[in-house]
Amino acid sequence: MIYATLASWGMHKMGNPDFTKAKLVSFRDFRNSIIKHKDDFEKLRDLKINFCTTSEYESYINQLEKIYFDLKVSISDATIVANSKTLAHILPNLIPPLDRQYSIRFFKQQKERFFTKSGAYSQIRIPKDKNQQFSDFKDYCCRIKKMFDSCNNRIFSINKESFNTSYPKIMDNLIMAFVKNVSKPKKQYLDNDQKS
Repeated sequence: MIYATLASWGMHKMGNPDFTKAKLVSFRDFRNSIIKHKDDFEKLRDLKINFCTTSEYESYINQLEKIYFDLKVSISDATIVANSKTLAHILPNLIPPLDRQYSIRFFKQQKERFFTKSGAYSQIRIPKDKNQQFSDFKDYCCRIKKMFDSCNNRIFSINKESFNTSYPKIMDNLIMAFVKNVSKPKKQYLDNDQKS
């Protein structure tokens, strides 16, 4: 189900893999990379972002490091999005799903830089080094944990029939709402005198 969900979220696009890296590995490789760490996942399964301190949460993310490096999700060399979305399904009460468009943009850019002058979202770069990718993944997760702890999270209501399926997902939804709420810059139309 996770594999099918990732595909439905646009992580498995048609076309030549030389031109689009948004492709999942084979289901067999995907499944085996998860099953390989079944015991590790079992140890983390009952942990929750709302029942730990910041330092405990960081230690939980550290325990995911080997799993993170072993996961086979996408053919892309960029792992943060694919791996976080997979881990968020396996450990939904602990790991937030991350994406470039909203969550990574939120942490990497000032809102004034969300858009190019033409009004398109500016490009988000992910480091090529896999160790740095894990470091960024950990940083984003820990920053989301700190945000969760700093707000009045008692008003959050988990509803498995909605998008608010867990506290990490609620935080992801809030970040997405913030980024979506930032207005695109108004296009400036210059007359010929101004252009020269």
